[in-house]
Amino acid sequence: MNLEEYSDLKISDDIDSNGGTYRNVQISGDANINGDVTCKTLTISGDGEIRGRIYCQEDFKINGDVDIRSNVSCGTMKVMGDANIKGSIAIGGDLKIYGDMDIEGDINCENAKVMGDLEGKQSLLCRGNVTIMGDCTLGKDVKGKEIKVYGDIDRCESIVGEEVNIYGDVIAEKAIEGDKLYFHGEVECNGLVNGEEVYISMHGDHKIKEIGGKKIRVSDDMGKKKKLSISLFPFSISKGSGLCCDCIEGDDIMLKNSKVKIVRGHKIIIGEGCEVDKVEYTGELLVLDNAVVRESVIIE
Repeated sequence: MNLEEYSDLKISDDIDSNGGTYRNVQISGDANINGDVTCKTLTISGDGEIRGRIYCQEDFKINGDVDIRSNVSCGTMKVMGDANIKGSIAIGGDLKIYGDMDIEGDINCENAKVMGDLEGKQSLLCRGNVTIMGDCTLGKDVKGKEIKVYGDIDRCESIVGEEVNIYGDVIAEKAIEGDKLYFHGEVECNGLVNGEEVYISMHGDHKIKEIGGKKIRVSDDMGKKKKLSISLFPFSISKGSGLCCDCIEGDDIMLKNSKVKIVRGHKIIIGEGCEVDKVEYTGELLVLDNAVVRESVIIE
């Protein structure tokens, strides 16, 4: 649809409307719209209540307060104010949240950046990358290619990405999955943490039910990439109590400051500050002097 042929809609006072098709829509007053809105761009700087669907081809900007009672489809979305959305959001490009968003449905977008607060009952699903520097609470999942959490995910079911970097605090009810996982903040997972490579820093307090992977490291050394990333922050990070876990399984495992019920793997190093009830290994086992392993079994 060529929306250049339509007129603009500008609302600067209190008005009730039945919706319609426009080129550019600007709301700086109070608007109650009782129908679908189709437009090229939509900017809300005042207060709005929209009871129909929104079809916005390009930019949707929320600088004021808006209540949307149905689904939203747009090119990009930027939230500087407060948005309360009863439906779902389909975004062709990027989502940026600097204010507050409450949403009942899924969010589908290219990339997402949350600098403010996001509270949703469903999932945040990104075809590209996810960056969370504020607070996020979701009823279901966070998915993307590269996921970086500098703020907090207070609750979600699962986090799934090719690479997951957690510098803040995260609670996941079911799983955290990716090719490479880096945990430097505090992570609580009541299910499985699974990756080809899993790196967990001793600076946080981590409570994880199960960990699976080829290469698993729980230590001070998070690698060169991790140190470069964390040096962006001006504050120092104090050492936490480490990792508590029911079961760890992997090919190459090195642990420090960890309390684990059972560790299974090929090459295993149980290091400083560890307490492990049982180790099952098929290759090599090294237990350092001050580590505690109550039982060890070699599997032929």
